Amino acid sequence: MNIGYFKFINNRDSYISGLLIVDNRGIPIEFKYTNEIIPSKKQKLLYGTTLKSYLKEELMFKNLVTSLENIVDIVIVDSIEDISLNKYIDNKVVVIRKTQERQLKDLKEFQFVAKDELLYQYEEKENPIRVIFKEEFSEEIIDILNEIKIEDILEPINRIEEVLNEICNGN
Repeated sequence: MNIGYFKFINNRDSYISGLLIVDNRGIPIEFKYTNEIIPSKKQKLLYGTTLKSYLKEELMFKNLVTSLENIVDIVIVDSIEDISLNKYIDNKVVVIRKTQERQLKDLKEFQFVAKDELLYQYEEKENPIRVIFKEEFSEEIIDILNEIKIEDILEPINRIEEVLNEICNGN
């Protein structure tokens, strides 16, 4: 099983993103990132409010996904606006967030809170995570979550962010 994690960062006037593929234990299999993009003043004016989404979706995510050597079963993001990335990867993008919700009764139990959103008891003695998906619910989402053995399911996103910040700082 290959789990993708995508992160997009806006560092001052520049943009960069990365896509990390890990196995179900969180061990890296593949990492791709974009070059840092610094839009010109003309580009900022011409693209206006669409600049960020254009860079993230068309220039970055789409190119990262098509350059992958490994097939991903799911792509986890931490921003609700990134759910739109589904159009580039067969509805495999899910938003995962930590919650303050009351624990569910059993490990791996899930409870719908909307037609495109559920709470999932990922860890014992922790609050459930919120899983948001774009299309109709798929049992495959739960099957994949049940197979993930990463202690903190969002920790790989932090790894990407640290690496991207290092790249932006010239390291």
